[in-house]
Amino acid sequence: MKTIKLPIEYSNKDDLNIISEYIRLQNNIIRISYNRFKDNYPEKDIRSYLKTMNLSSDLISIDSWFIQSGIYKAKEMFNKDETSFKANGTFPKRIFGGKFNLRRRCKNLISKEEYKSNRQLPLIIIGEAPKYGNRKFNFYNTNEIVFKPSVKQKINIQLPKLRNNLKKELSLLIKHSNQNSIAYQIQLSKNFIWITFDEEKLYNLENMSVNSNYVKNMYCGIDLNPNYIGFSVFDVSSNKFVCKELISLKKLTGKRTSS
Repeated sequence: MKTIKLPIEYSNKDDLNIISEYIRLQNNIIRISYNRFKDNYPEKDIRSYLKTMNLSSDLISIDSWFIQSGIYKAKEMFNKDETSFKANGTFPKRIFGGKFNLRRRCKNLISKEEYKSNRQLPLIIIGEAPKYGNRKFNFYNTNEIVFKPSVKQKINIQLPKLRNNLKKELSLLIKHSNQNSIAYQIQLSKNFIWITFDEEKLYNLENMSVNSNYVKNMYCGIDLNPNYIGFSVFDVSSNKFVCKELISLKKLTGKRTSS
């Protein structure tokens, strides 16, 4: 997996306030989920528990995908700590925001507001290939990415001028994610965006599209067993099977046939 970190700009202050609210509410989800994982709650029960909570504010309302992405992040953090526990025999005490931030607050070197702000993890939205790579984000070019947290909200996030190699890689990600071929994960803070994707898969997709005369939206399936080979071709656009074939190998595999 590869992660690209880029500085960003928002079009206006209202957009930044909306992003800040999503970050704040999802951070509550992450911390609650992490503690439930420590208490040996199954993921299904954590989801049910979170759905009973009021995860909204005057500006926004959190939907199920924000919740699922928060649970994913919490589980990732818990699994990391559990691995450390198995290696060292003690479960690490996780301090959200880090020890350095906590020490500075204890010494009154930063305000309560700064301490809370520094504790916050970036907003995370896990990817989905069938949803143009990501449910909540869309790329149309390498100059900006569009955040669509809900039907009524749309936020344009300006990306910086990219080096040629990054611009080429991001262009490939835009191309193949918009073909529903690859997912990408987004993490978003007030100042940065992190774009995570499977680099090997991306270049395999590009090599296939350049070097192969494949037919888009058409798939073939092959079923093998000792006596028969089943073969079919399905066209997604027409929702029909273009071809079905069954090849018998009985004359080669029958009981009376010599090995």
